[in-house]
Amino acid sequence: MPEDINTLGNLFSQEAGKLRGFDLFSGKALAAAAASASTQYDHLNEPNKFKINGEDYYCYFEISKEEIPTDDIHPTKVDPTNKIRLTKSAIVNLDIQENLFEPFCSGSITINNPFDYLEDNHYTTGNGDDYLHMELCNWAERLEDPKLGLKYTFVITDEGNSVSKSDRSNNFKTYRLLDRNYAKLNEQIPYGKTYPTNAMIETGDISVGACIKQVLIDALGPDVIGPQWHNGSHNIGEPNGQFPGLQQYISSPLNWRYSDLLKYLLQINYSLGGEGQSLPVQCILFFDRTIQKYFLEPIDAIFKDNGALTIEAFGLGDLTGNIDEQTPALSKSGERWGTNKNNPKDSKIPVNVNEGMLKNANVTTPMISYGDEFFVDYSSGFYDQQTGAGGQIQTSLEDVVPEWQKAFVDVFKLVGGTPQPFVPYNQIRGKAVKTMVCPFEKDQIQNIAKAQMVSNLTFLNLQLTIDNQGSTNRQPGAFIDLFKLIGTDTESFSDGKVLGRWFVTKVHHRFFKDSYENVMQCVKTYVGPDMPESEIPPPRSGASGLGGMIGGGEDTGVLGTGLVGDPQGARLVPGQGVPGNNVTDFVKEFEGWNPNAYDDYGQTSIGYGTRARSGETTITRQEASQRLGLELSQSRQEVMRVNNQQNRNWSQNQIDALTSFAYNTGGGNLRTLTQTDRSNQQIADIMLQYNKAGGTVLRGLSRRRQAERELFLQGYG
Repeated sequence: MPEDINTLGNLFSQEAGKLRGFDLFSGKALAAAAASASTQYDHLNEPNKFKINGEDYYCYFEISKEEIPTDDIHPTKVDPTNKIRLTKSAIVNLDIQENLFEPFCSGSITINNPFDYLEDNHYTTGNGDDYLHMELCNWAERLEDPKLGLKYTFVITDEGNSVSKSDRSNNFKTYRLLDRNYAKLNEQIPYGKTYPTNAMIETGDISVGACIKQVLIDALGPDVIGPQWHNGSHNIGEPNGQFPGLQQYISSPLNWRYSDLLKYLLQINYSLGGEGQSLPVQCILFFDRTIQKYFLEPIDAIFKDNGALTIEAFGLGDLTGNIDEQTPALSKSGERWGTNKNNPKDSKIPVNVNEGMLKNANVTTPMISYGDEFFVDYSSGFYDQQTGAGGQIQTSLEDVVPEWQKAFVDVFKLVGGTPQPFVPYNQIRGKAVKTMVCPFEKDQIQNIAKAQMVSNLTFLNLQLTIDNQGSTNRQPGAFIDLFKLIGTDTESFSDGKVLGRWFVTKVHHRFFKDSYENVMQCVKTYVGPDMPESEIPPPRSGASGLGGMIGGGEDTGVLGTGLVGDPQGARLVPGQGVPGNNVTDFVKEFEGWNPNAYDDYGQTSIGYGTRARSGETTITRQEASQRLGLELSQSRQEVMRVNNQQNRNWSQNQIDALTSFAYNTGGGNLRTLTQTDRSNQQIADIMLQYNKAGGTVLRGLSRRRQAERELFLQGYG
């Protein structure tokens, strides 16, 4: 360490200079000066302190046959043979990958191997008993809390050698790494072992979550279970417990390992949540390295706590926008992110101070390839063990999206208002159907299917990748904020995708010699309130934004006043007011009811004028009402976008009138009708012109436009 030596030498010179005034050069005084210098700079001699990114880091690397690092073993039990302690200088590069969807950590490390030094001191056998112990942590942070570091014990699973032909001092060795816990979980399950165990059955603890916990205990021991553990709502066996003799078990195939069983259990587990939450969601098993324990949590609970789980904020772009009194300069307090409507609203989040603003952020938008494979309906096969009967039950994505939005979109708050869900359907060919078969009751298999659909909507959505100067504090399972400090006159619609609160699913810790960086992969379920409609996929379902007006409204069973087969045939009697008292009843009156599919001027419609699905010929009233509500919700979202963008401040009856108009004519005609230079009276008058279909004026459409105009100007009555 040349710099450190020079510094120490300068101190000695200063101390010696003070002594030159004495007639006798005192050796005792010089010794005192040396002791003073040694005390002041003793931290320079710490064997595990090294510079990374210009800061002091605690670095510990050890290769051994011991499952526990030497520092954690009692001195009397340490085996000094077949053990190597490495300094950070010996590490050429290191890549550690922490992934939320895999409850284990993996990586690789390349080490200097001059003259085959590693082979001479540690011979790797490949039997699973070769370990790499490592710990990396910012020095100052470690002094405050030793748990904050990147601390793992890995099993060496593979070895690669790079041998120089001309200079054996330039050899390198690369090890593939798998964390110790997962290596143990790869052990084969003993023959005949079943879950839930007899002890679990006796205590009535037969949930899938309890089975997951027991698998971890059987493979790793009881100390690995964390305090936050949610078993979920899926019980193995007869759901109501009336037939204990028919208790079901999960018996693993002969070749299954504990890790295979864990993956299966996580797939079939679901939680119905609390506080009236009825949407089934999957639970995530993740490992918190700060306390070295596993947690099992429902994903909706994680998203609900996004405020408490947001660890860091990143700025995008430079700070040359309109930084004024309304947009204060960037500060660590993070009291406000400026006026960009797409920024997170509650922003008292510590700001990344390593590099200032991010150089880039890569956002990937899922489109047709994802829509075809993941945003699909599910057809679930079930089996009744009492009667022996089986069957199929189909779960539609339209039934899942509104509840999903409440739990995974509405929980976020933006400066400009409510975020909009991002659901990329394939509008060209329609949705496919994915089959699922599990040996469970009808309700259970449907909940499993819904929980899988929720995970698809959440984690196969907008994707973000950013790289930044490294920090060992970053882990999957947290949230980060992306914001922009710009004035209102320079806002960009494209910010709606990239800005906001992102959920971190994967973190790479990459070291190369003296540098350290993180690459974080994140997901987001929404776009900002300012996104133009062309950027938002037009889902056939959407948020239940009309509240009770759409969510309720059970059909009375009475035919509408229009003729069956004439979706525009509702009759408006002058002076009698507008039919119905909410937009759902209003639209039903004019669409009429038809249980059979029919041609509707270029599209096949069914029920209350909704688009029929591929191959669909009939529909029930209940399903038709639900589908109408979902499509009206989508139309209302289009109306609210215009309302917000143009600062219209429309009343409820005006919003209802335009919702009916947009549902009937489409979002393009809505935007044309509500041009910014038109007054409300002009909008109402021009609305009457949209009374043609196929170039022909239809009396039904004329009556509907007249009713929408009256509703827009006067309200219901």
